[in-house]
Amino acid sequence: MYEELSPKGKAKYNQILDAVQIVICRDGIYECNHRAVASEAGVPLGTTTYYFKTLDDMLSAALEKYFNNFIELSHNWFQESLFEDPAENLTEFISWTFADYSRLKSEYELYVAAISRPSLRPLAVNWMQATKDIISQYITNDESKAKALTAVLDAFFLQSLLTGDSNFSKKEYIRPFISKILSD
Repeated sequence: MYEELSPKGKAKYNQILDAVQIVICRDGIYECNHRAVASEAGVPLGTTTYYFKTLDDMLSAALEKYFNNFIELSHNWFQESLFEDPAENLTEFISWTFADYSRLKSEYELYVAAISRPSLRPLAVNWMQATKDIISQYITNDESKAKALTAVLDAFFLQSLLTGDSNFSKKEYIRPFISKILSD
């Protein structure tokens, strides 16, 4: 659908998806609905339902946007990083990811929502695979280590978001876990 939209339509579509992120970050995914998003976007309710027939359509589009953005930002970050040591490189990447806490929170709200929303699962699984692929490309080509590191990243992010414990974002906390996995 997006490709068929006029430039004005694409701008409205993206305006709505930006509002989805704001609503999810501020109020949580369970408060995200067409009415809340329309209010946040400053558009009539009918505009959100025109572009997204169901809430799952809207959430899927938002997750896909976050996913594509995450992939692009991650590749750019690793291509510009100056750290030769893989453990330091991944530690810095995790720290960089934590720096945009509101984006991280919104992404993980949608990522975890895939557990109970089957329409989001394929995107969440693709996200997990893409994270592993990025780690394989830039950190280690050992498949089992890349899987373990992907799981550790998710654990750090989820536990930090759930508990509010800032230790998970501290480099001196992160680095030993990464180093241990890479050295085994």
